[in-house]
Amino acid sequence: RTMGFLLQAGINYLDAVTLACRTIAFFPDVKKQCMRVIEGLEKGDFLSVLLRQWTKLFDLVTIEILQAGEKAGKLDTAFALCAEQTETTARQMADNWMLSVQPAFIIVMTFFIGILLYQLVLPIFQLALILPDQL
Repeated sequence: RTMGFLLQAGINYLDAVTLACRTIAFFPDVKKQCMRVIEGLEKGDFLSVLLRQWTKLFDLVTIEILQAGEKAGKLDTAFALCAEQTETTARQMADNWMLSVQPAFIIVMTFFIGILLYQLVLPIFQLALILPDQL
């Protein structure tokens, strides 16, 4: 998404890639891969070819979309499309994770509520058994 915004704003292609790489500086492996991509861009290689060679960050569909964007001259649109696809995939993965964890969470909560009820009700029954003998 950042690359799409930078390219739409009219920033140079190489400068946009350099700025986008600076936003991920806290991932050392990614930064190394990004620097290789920048070096390749400075030599004149296509971004999609470099991403396919040097990075394992993007899936094949994303690289194909970027390649089509490069050929059509609409790379900003291609980056926006890739961002939407990635966000949709991440949202679906989060939803699937929640659906798979939800039953386990319900079982754990039921277990803790059962223990709590047992601890609350047991003294009442013990008291009920002791009181008739006391009277």
